[in-house]
Amino acid sequence: MEDLFGGVGRSLTAAGGTDGWTALATADQLLAGFAIATVVFVLLTLVTAIQRFTQPVARWCALATVGVVLVKLVDGPDVGAMSELRNGIFLALAASLVLLASSWTVAAAPSRRKTPPKTYTPPPAPVYDPDASYGPPQF
Repeated sequence: MEDLFGGVGRSLTAAGGTDGWTALATADQLLAGFAIATVVFVLLTLVTAIQRFTQPVARWCALATVGVVLVKLVDGPDVGAMSELRNGIFLALAASLVLLASSWTVAAAPSRRKTPPKTYTPPPAPVYDPDASYGPPQF
């Protein structure tokens, strides 16, 4: 904690340290699986018949992708030895956040129903009765 800002600066500029592939070594297949599942479910939300069922699954898959990256960011390799993570893990975090935002937007789209638009039918015109009184008498 004594050199927090220095560590953050080094994580973005220094070339050494733990790269993203090493930091995600144990979770890379899980991360790729969640990302691919998110893309598949987002594409399935375009099918009107199953859109209502695939929208929440796409959201949860994207959220799980971000969750895996956040867990690996906190619990990476050599955490006990105070290693400093480098650009790769932050790029994975940024990519998973973009995936979350885009899938959340697509999944939040309103359902597209194939119903014809309602046509306007005007009310019938009033019937004119010449014997009826229409206002005050005219002199």
